[in-house]
Amino acid sequence: MKPIELCTLRGHLNDITCTEPYYIGGKVSLVSADSNGWIIWWDINTRRPNCVWKGHDSNIVTLRQICNGLLLTHSKDSDIKIWDVENFKSGSREMPAEKYNNVQYFSIDRDGEEDNNVSKNELLEAFPLPENVVIPVNALNYCNVDYSNHHLITPATTDSNNFDLYSIFKPSHQTDESLEAKLNLKRVAANIDPWKLYKKTITQLNKEQGVEFEIGNENDILKRDKFGIMMKVLFVRDDLFYIGYESGHLIGYHIDFSGAINNENEGAKSDSVKPDKNVSGLAGLFGNKTKSFDKTIINKDPHIKMIYMNDSCSPYPIISLVYDNKENKIICGSAGKQLTFHKIPEEFSQFNDISDCKRYNLRHSGIQSVSINNSLLVVGFWDGLIKGYDLDLNELFKYCKRLPRIDVLESNSGQQQPREKQNSIKLCTVKLVIPNETDVVKSNDYKSLIKHKRDITTTNLLISSYYDGTITIFKV
Repeated sequence: MKPIELCTLRGHLNDITCTEPYYIGGKVSLVSADSNGWIIWWDINTRRPNCVWKGHDSNIVTLRQICNGLLLTHSKDSDIKIWDVENFKSGSREMPAEKYNNVQYFSIDRDGEEDNNVSKNELLEAFPLPENVVIPVNALNYCNVDYSNHHLITPATTDSNNFDLYSIFKPSHQTDESLEAKLNLKRVAANIDPWKLYKKTITQLNKEQGVEFEIGNENDILKRDKFGIMMKVLFVRDDLFYIGYESGHLIGYHIDFSGAINNENEGAKSDSVKPDKNVSGLAGLFGNKTKSFDKTIINKDPHIKMIYMNDSCSPYPIISLVYDNKENKIICGSAGKQLTFHKIPEEFSQFNDISDCKRYNLRHSGIQSVSINNSLLVVGFWDGLIKGYDLDLNELFKYCKRLPRIDVLESNSGQQQPREKQNSIKLCTVKLVIPNETDVVKSNDYKSLIKHKRDITTTNLLISSYYDGTITIFKV
């Protein structure tokens, strides 16, 4: 099996940092972001943008479709933004131009001068912005953020080793409200220290077993400062998330929201609201009236407990996490050569400190990105190499995007002929894309049949992005 290259998308002038398949009404498209804050929403079939805008002034670290057409971005400019992309009808379809590339639109110039003789108003006129809301966040490291069911996990405001949990939306039946009016930012858990949580968990387990021993900082066996900074965070479900750390530890956390709920009434109310997955845009996120029990929420943080720990990747930092929903496992990649598989516990009443797990030596270091579907596992490495495996980890293919270059002559004598050398391009992400459902062709005219035949989104696709600003799409 070898992937078939279908096309290459070119438009970014900077290193691509994130890509995200974007689903609307059962149709798949692609969103990409780069190191200068530019965002492009691509039509995969036409190979052209649906919309282009400058979303941030710095490197975009997280790009995530959270639900119903809303797009979340997180950047090193200390902002998280949520964009209503689907309902944006007046966006630019022009590629970013060099004169606009480095304009700092969202920051205030200290000297009051405009960058590259281009005004911010000119940039906004050329590339209008979708409706959006802004959430300030810690940008001291390169850890991503993740979202599930109105809740957001981010590195803590004051310490990148710790994390915060936010509630960012309050359900409302007023669908005509703006996105900004619906934002209800609330930090429900602040500066959660994993090391203190670990000490508390182990101490409690020791007491239950009759062992009088408490972990102290002076006996810390870790080579780094405790677990180090957060590297990757991943929600598995609404009340369960995993964080990969600089030390190589993978830790699972369970959120118990029941402690923050009190006074449940048996009478159902018809004016309560929950997201409707069948309705797109803001109306789907906030506009579905359903019956539910009236609950009074008291001002109490949810209970977060540590339920899993594994150090199989230590001492290498964890740089990639993905969830395999078919096997209910977390797949973890690090700066080393080993890919590890972690079974998610079936119940969370007991802490699982597991020293062993399934691991595979891929014989190549720097596991930058991992993606999986029902039959294929794809791993991308720092240096641009992509490997494909079946679910039993038998290697199926290798691919490396090469950039031809001419070797430098050793002398000016003219005796040595220049030789062409192959130089690999640094990889950013690999993504396996769930194909569209094949539509029945309602018309038998030639144009409709050709359009249906050329629709590549009905097949299994592999999308790889690179630091030269290109995106390559394969059929797998």
